Amino acid sequence: MTRQQDADAQMAERVALLRNKVTNLELALEHSRDIGVAMGILMATEKVTRDCAFGMLSTISQNQNRKLYVVARQVIETGTMPVAEKPPA
Repeated sequence: MTRQQDADAQMAERVALLRNKVTNLELALEHSRDIGVAMGILMATEKVTRDCAFGMLSTISQNQNRKLYVVARQVIETGTMPVAEKPPA
């Protein structure tokens, strides 16, 4: 392998890593927005504080072994808090 080929391979690897990082950051931003919207819905409908709304989402997420952003999307879609039940063992 020539020096140029080696440099090209390293650059291609670096570009791939950066693309992956951008994708992950975009997903994190989207999920953060969904969580914020769900918190706002809970704050308005349940008359709770921001911390309490986040705690409610977190508790459901942990009890149901579901990602926090998935629970948040359910709140956004239904306008209500999911039932707090544990997943089947």
